[in-house]
Amino acid sequence: DEKVSIDYIEACGDCFYLAIESALSEICGWQPYYAVATQRQLVASQMSEETFQLYSLLHDQQAEGFGFMKGVETLEQLRRRVLLRGKQVGAHRCVWADGFAMEVIANHFGVLLLIMDERFHESSMFTRIVPRRHGESGHDLGDNSMV
Repeated sequence: DEKVSIDYIEACGDCFYLAIESALSEICGWQPYYAVATQRQLVASQMSEETFQLYSLLHDQQAEGFGFMKGVETLEQLRRRVLLRGKQVGAHRCVWADGFAMEVIANHFGVLLLIMDERFHESSMFTRIVPRRHGESGHDLGDNSMV
């Protein structure tokens, strides 16, 4: 299908953000607010004390993927950690996009995200993240879907 393209993006810690930057740039032309650093700033700014408490609890319970919380004692420290790019500090030292980050991005840009996670069995490898409402940020892209 000519409306579908598949691009390989290395698992580098920034891969979700790079995929979003690439897809949005393909649709609308590159804009500074599509950049990985800008997306990370957006996610960090949306983190609340509740988010911090949840992540702390998950880290304390040794949940997979929350090792980045080691040494993080405050919401501000968490926000600073989210800003670190894999390109700068390495894939194992940055915070990878999780469901929270993906929802923030979907809502901000008004896009439906179709996420494929190859770690899961076929019947549960797809997740759909629907934006709450279009146009909230002024960057509404219409009815666009991204994988």
